[in-house]
Amino acid sequence: MAKTKDMRIESLPLEEVARWPRNPKLHAEADLDASIDRFGFTSPILMDEGTGKLVAGHGRLDALLRRKAAGQPPPARVSVDEDGRWLIPVIRGVSFADEAEAEAYLIADNRLTEIGGWDERMLGEMIKGAGDALAKATIGWTQPEVDRLVGLASGALPESSLQAEGARELGMDDLGGQEHKCPRCGFVF
Repeated sequence: MAKTKDMRIESLPLEEVARWPRNPKLHAEADLDASIDRFGFTSPILMDEGTGKLVAGHGRLDALLRRKAAGQPPPARVSVDEDGRWLIPVIRGVSFADEAEAEAYLIADNRLTEIGGWDERMLGEMIKGAGDALAKATIGWTQPEVDRLVGLASGALPESSLQAEGARELGMDDLGGQEHKCPRCGFVF
């Protein structure tokens, strides 16, 4: 179980944040970059005090490193010290029992948001309600997906459209027994 002693947010130099040596999570870099451009840096990364390494926020860290290397200004909520170093918000004060537990957290932190799913009708209502403000942001859905969600929220699509038309569960025989990789998210199946 994670131990917490005085959990807090501190600003640390970007280049001094030590990565966890293994991170199987892939990131939608362009979408992440666009989100940081629009909203700023809104979610601090998390460091394990026991190892001094990052256990959550590798994609966000990479986005900031890319931005700085490209000569872009720091986003909102990232400050610059007198030496020109970018200072990023880091959650400190959390220590996991050991490295295995810290690594288990790294995996769980990424996976649990993926498996939660969406209330697609409510999502469509929110997208529809945001209108032009949302259309200018990268939100991670393609335009056909947005159109379907808004149609569902508007009642223009039946409830059965929650599952794509003609969708069915595929087996290895359907895939020719070969491994495939999603070009959008990198998932291998």
